[in-house]
Amino acid sequence: MTEHSPAPFAFTTRQLVFLAGVVALDFAFGLIVKTALTPTGVLAVVRLDMFFPVMLMLLARTIVDRFGTLIVYELAWGALAVAAMPGAFGLPGALKLAPALAQGAAYDLVCSGFRRFPTARLYLAAAFGGAVGSVVVVATHLALGVPWAKATIALFGMKSALLVLVSLAGAAAASVVWRRVKELHLVKLLAAE
Repeated sequence: MTEHSPAPFAFTTRQLVFLAGVVALDFAFGLIVKTALTPTGVLAVVRLDMFFPVMLMLLARTIVDRFGTLIVYELAWGALAVAAMPGAFGLPGALKLAPALAQGAAYDLVCSGFRRFPTARLYLAAAFGGAVGSVVVVATHLALGVPWAKATIALFGMKSALLVLVSLAGAAAASVVWRRVKELHLVKLLAAE
């Protein structure tokens, strides 16, 4: 492996602790924000709660820049959701892991494939990962018996487009934060391993 493409899924203990901390922050944020926004009904239309998690995921991937970072991240988040967030993805139990895995793989593929374009890859990953996650959630709902009616199609299209926009805003925030933290000693330490 070259210096610019570290071994996939080869994480140090320090990197795993870092990722666990970011996943915990993401999950705690989700519990608080979903609880606060669910009564408003806004999450049924636009996933505003995804701005901060997308920013955290892309920032974590930028710091621990190797394939598998966001697959591990999303699977850890999905495992927590199975245990403690019954409404996540609108799916029951372990079915939450399918969109989490698909989304993590989509983010990782784009981030690895466009490594030479550090800022653009954040936006591409956000758009592609958000779209893939939406498709897998809807496909799982359809497999569970939700009818593919005109209303379902319209709602899917609208929610997917809005999710991609929110994800792009999260990518913009990740880019801004990255520019501010990339020279910190801890970030360099995590990235160099």
